[in-house]
Amino acid sequence: MKNIAIMTPLKDEMPNIERFINSLSRQTYKIKQIVIVENDSIDGSKEFLQNLKKIKNVENVKIIHLTFEDKTYDLELKYAAVVSEALNYLKSTQGYKEYDYIGILDSDCFPEETYFEKIVSFLEENKKIGIASGVAYTPEGKAHIANKNWVRGGFRLWRRECLDQTGFPIIPSPDTITVALAQIRGWQTKTRKDAIVITREVNDRMQDYKNFGRRAYYRGHTPFFAIIKSFDFIIVKRKFKIGIDYLRGYFNDYFLQKQRIPIKEVRRYYKFYLINSFNK
Repeated sequence: MKNIAIMTPLKDEMPNIERFINSLSRQTYKIKQIVIVENDSIDGSKEFLQNLKKIKNVENVKIIHLTFEDKTYDLELKYAAVVSEALNYLKSTQGYKEYDYIGILDSDCFPEETYFEKIVSFLEENKKIGIASGVAYTPEGKAHIANKNWVRGGFRLWRRECLDQTGFPIIPSPDTITVALAQIRGWQTKTRKDAIVITREVNDRMQDYKNFGRRAYYRGHTPFFAIIKSFDFIIVKRKFKIGIDYLRGYFNDYFLQKQRIPIKEVRRYYKFYLINSFNK
């Protein structure tokens, strides 16, 4: 059996904590380590975790409490900082090199009982895969609108060697950037379609699609890509406001010549993203 370590960011998730723990306890694959990083919760989550000593089916449980000056919910730099804190803890332990796979499991994600068994099997069957995840469904059983071929950030597993090469940088779009870095390093990133996770709808906490446009600019996408993407929202998905907001977010930063990601190889990756996608 392979060793799995899980990193879980958590803020104000009291309604979900017990369900989250139960979903781990019911897994058919044993988890070696979980690191839960709580930050600035005010709904009782912090106090609940202070009393959490064990989770069935999880060999080791580590709880870390962080606090930030900015107390708002943030899925960008703050989220990346929280995950990095968990990763730094894992790397500080003597057993770090013993982990075969290291993953993120957000506290509002509830994997089916065989989830980790399926993902580990998937990774073992293809040693070229560096990052893998399942697919998401809403609590009502509706498939999320996200691309089912896209490795999701909230319930993914890295092969440890891949994670060592990509890291988890504290920058905007860390989930997306780490996928790019994995592919740049020669790893495949794939989803297993029959590995199911129940979670809230995609981007339920982030409805400002101007941010999506801004992040596309930051990563290095071209104006042509932004126009194609907005047309997809407007014409194909028939979501006019989303498409316009995306376009405004991108071109606002484009015309202001705001800073782009400082990693040159990632900027180049996204500059030719559309061409490479067509080639594939």
